[in-house]
Amino acid sequence: MDLFIQELRRAEGILFDYNGTLSDDERILEEAYGTALVDMGLEGLAPGEYDSLVGLSDPDIAERILLERGSRDIDEMIQRLSSAYASAIEQRPTISSLTVQFVQRLRFEGKELAIVTGTFRQLMQRGLDAAGLSELGNRSVAIEDVKAGKPDPEGFLLGARKIGVELEKIVGFEDSRAGVEALRAAGIQAVGIGPHLRNEDGLLAHFETMDHAAQAYTH
Repeated sequence: MDLFIQELRRAEGILFDYNGTLSDDERILEEAYGTALVDMGLEGLAPGEYDSLVGLSDPDIAERILLERGSRDIDEMIQRLSSAYASAIEQRPTISSLTVQFVQRLRFEGKELAIVTGTFRQLMQRGLDAAGLSELGNRSVAIEDVKAGKPDPEGFLLGARKIGVELEKIVGFEDSRAGVEALRAAGIQAVGIGPHLRNEDGLLAHFETMDHAAQAYTH
C-alpha cells in the first residue's frame, strides 16, 4: 500500500480505464447489452456470456454477441445499447462521489488525467456528464480513436501523448487482464481494480473498487 501511495504521488499523469474501473458499471453495461438484444428481437445474453468477453472493446463484444445469434446489425446494436445504457445510468449513477473527489484531488495535485477506454465515446461521455466530470473526456481516448483495442497498447500510448506525460511517469488503472497487458506493453505501471485481477501478478496494487483505491490514497 505504501508503494501505491508513493508511486501515485510521484506520477505526473494518470490514465483510467472507464467501464468497471472509473465507472462501476459492468453489471449495468451487461444489462444494457441484454436489453439491446431483446429489443432487436434476438435471444438475450446467456449466463456468463458477458463475463467471458470483459476486457474486449465494445465493438468486439457487440460483434461476437451478434455473430453468435446470426446477426451483423452492429449499427442497430450500438444505437440500442447507447439508449439502454443512458436510461440505466440516469437511475443509477455509476461514478461515485468518492471517486469524483479522488479525481478532483489528483487534478488539484497537478496531475494530467485522461481516460483510455474500449467503449464508445458517447457512452463514456454520458457517464462523465452525470458525475460532473465532463472535462475529463476532452483528452480521453475512446474506441473510435484507435485501430486496435486492448490488449494492444495503442490506446494508452495515444493517451500518454494527449496528456503530454512520459510513460514512466504515468500510472494506469484497469479492471481487465487485456487492459493490464496493454498497460505493460506501453511501459506503464498498472493498478488493478475489481474481481478479474485479484490474482494478477506484477500490479502496483489491487483494489476491489475504485472507491477502495480512493480511500487508500486520501486517508
